[in-house]
Amino acid sequence: MTKRGWSAWVLLGAGPAVTACGGWIDLEPAGSGGGASAAGNSSAAGNGGDSGSGGSTDAQAVPFKILVLTTALDYPHDSITDCQRMLSDLGQTPDDQLPAGAKPGSRFTTEVATDDLADFTAAGLKDFGMLFWCTPTGDVFSGNPRVESGATAMAALRDYVEGGGAWGGVHSATDFEKSGSFPWYTNTLVGGYLQSFDPDGTPGTVQVEPGYAEHPVMRDVPPTWSVRDEWFRMNRDIGEQPGFQVVARLTADNRPVVWIKEFGASNGGRMFYTIRGHAPAVYHEAKFRQLVLNGILWATHRLEQ
Repeated sequence: MTKRGWSAWVLLGAGPAVTACGGWIDLEPAGSGGGASAAGNSSAAGNGGDSGSGGSTDAQAVPFKILVLTTALDYPHDSITDCQRMLSDLGQTPDDQLPAGAKPGSRFTTEVATDDLADFTAAGLKDFGMLFWCTPTGDVFSGNPRVESGATAMAALRDYVEGGGAWGGVHSATDFEKSGSFPWYTNTLVGGYLQSFDPDGTPGTVQVEPGYAEHPVMRDVPPTWSVRDEWFRMNRDIGEQPGFQVVARLTADNRPVVWIKEFGASNGGRMFYTIRGHAPAVYHEAKFRQLVLNGILWATHRLEQ
């Protein structure tokens, strides 16, 4: 994974927003990585080459790049580097270890976005097959002094996803842009924002929602599993928001834990998110890593029913 240059929701009347778990996080440039741009029919929407949509699952997938956002204007999670390492590892998964139905050759490399969001333009995003939020915090797009044009960066993200690009995120990707200055992100992309949370280490049992046990995102993930985390509670039920599908919930109080959304046609943009991911240990759990890999491959149209 490489990091170039600098290191590194609309309020809906449901009570005050809570910032989980403040300050900048500065990461020194890591070793070489990133990889070449994806080949194939790269579009202005940023599909990073052949998105794998449609066609037979025995077709060879084109390697792609993921742009990873880690900028923390508020709380800098200790797990950010663990998230980055997990993504780097998952990107090199051999074909014989991919989930059933995944396109062979579904490899990806990662590159960490700079804190000034220099890549967040139409031209800057076009060669990336996916964008992934590794627990960033704060108003990174709308209130970031390092960003030359927040409006340009916000429009680029919106156009990328709505134009067919893939987006994924974990944990504080919903403790993000909560001032109300980037409503598309809160309402349309992720569906809500962090309202409150249980302390890290709280035990919980995650259960797949009826009808989703066979969904590609849950492939090789058990229908129930008991783990510990800092469990987020959203300001509203994501499952009641237009277009969102809750894939798994916490059994204790039915709060959403994993959800997805598709934008437009069958080969359009997709998003995947889970509230899990506070502590470094989470990123070393085999089931969690499988869930994230599934989410990435599904969002990039490399894993279908």
